[in-house]
Amino acid sequence: MESVLDFFKRMNLSPEVALIIAGMIVVIGVLWARSGRYYQRRQREDSSDRLSDRFEQVRESHGMAHEAETLEVQLEEVIRETNAHIDTKLRLLQLLIEDADKAADRLERALKASQGKK
Repeated sequence: MESVLDFFKRMNLSPEVALIIAGMIVVIGVLWARSGRYYQRRQREDSSDRLSDRFEQVRESHGMAHEAETLEVQLEEVIRETNAHIDTKLRLLQLLIEDADKAADRLERALKASQGKK
């Protein structure tokens, strides 16, 4: 502290001005230290916010993945039901075609029989 007072004496400053300058230096030092702590805390909060945002994104994407799986299972079930329905209709159509072929054969035989009787 002696050297600071000597410095001010050598600068030909009055004790009041020296005290004001010393007070300003102390205030600047305190503000500088507090601002450093503020920005460090803010940076930690921001990084924790980013982590929580990322966690939320992962949770949402997992939820979307689960929802996508559910939709995929439902889609496969609809496809199976549709295929079964198509297979049923196809079998019915094949039976109708067989019946139509039999009826056509009977008509042809009846036509030949009627032409042979003439």
